[in-house]
Parts: sequence; structure tokens; C-alpha cells
Amino acid sequence: MRLTMYTVTSVKGCGGNLTAPSGGPVTSPNYPGNYGNNENCEWAITVPEGSIIRLTFDSFDTEYGYDFLIIYDGASDNAKGMERLTGYYSQIIPVISTSNTMFLWFTSNYWVTSQGFQFSYTSSTAGQCWDPGVPANGIRDNNSNFTSGQTVRYNCMDGYPLRGTANITCQPNGTWSGAQTIIAK
Repeated sequence: MRLTMYTVTSVKGCGGNLTAPSGGPVTSPNYPGNYGNNENCEWAITVPEGSIIRLTFDSFDTEYGYDFLIIYDGASDNAKGMERLTGYYSQIIPVISTSNTMFLWFTSNYWVTSQGFQFSYTSSTAGQCWDPGVPANGIRDNNSNFTSGQTVRYNCMDGYPLRGTANITCQPNGTWSGAQTIIAK
């Protein structure tokens, strides 16, 4: 499939080049209805040089074991594979690139179809992390721009136990060390 160059912030259909700094929602064909049989879709995401990409999913449901979305950390399917998603997911941890490009390939077989998926993406300067959030019943001690090496400390409100990691540190690749803190309800 040959991709045409254009800027897109929202795509419905089958593939395309996404070049806006942030964009979405992007969906599988016919979403929220079922995608078709024998789909073969490619999305190339390119954000400004020096940035990284964070891919977040609102929903994901494909035929398990036969219909796949493969996410590559680079400009084509020759890049390192990051995720191979198939089946139903109630939640997917955001996928973060190591560079300013990401390539996604969706394929379905000739048999069963499902609702498919919907995702969005944002870009951030390399060396910065996205806001890790503040869990319910929790307190965070740092509300800055979250640069590489910065540590965020979580505490619980009175009467709530800490579950997870109390301190997380922004890594140079834009991810946080340790699991995000979870506060028990």
C-alpha cells in the first residue's frame, strides 16, 4: 500500500500519514461498527524532530489470534516491533516511541470481525515525561514540567494505604521508572 503525504489529525478508514504534533481519534475501518474481512491498513506517525510519541487507546477489540495491530518504533515495519495487539483489552498501557516516528499495521483475516480500535497520539520533547497524574485518594508533591531525572513522590490521604511505588523518576526516554502509584479506595 502506498501512503500519500498529508497532515491528518483525525482518520476514519484504512491508514494514512499522520503528521500533526498531536492527533486523533484514529480508528480501524468502520469503527465503532465492525471492521471488514481482509483489511490491510498502515499508519505512519511523524512528529517534529526531537520529539517522541505517546499512543493511547480508547478501545481495542479484534478477533483473538487472527486479526492484529502491530506497532513499530520507527518509520516502517522494518523498525523494532513494540507491541502486537490481538483480542480484547479493557485497558492498554500507553505505547511510547524512542524517536519522532511510529508505524502501525493492522491486518484482519477472511473470517470473524470485531469492533476494532480507536487511538490518539501526542508528542512531547524527548527527555520530558507526560504528567503521571494523581490517583484518587492520593497526593503528589511535584507539579512541574516533568523533565528527565525529576522524581515525583506520592502519599496517601489519611486512612488510605499506599499500593505501588511511592517515588517515580522521569527517564530520558520519556517514561517513568517504576509502576504508577495506586491508591486503594
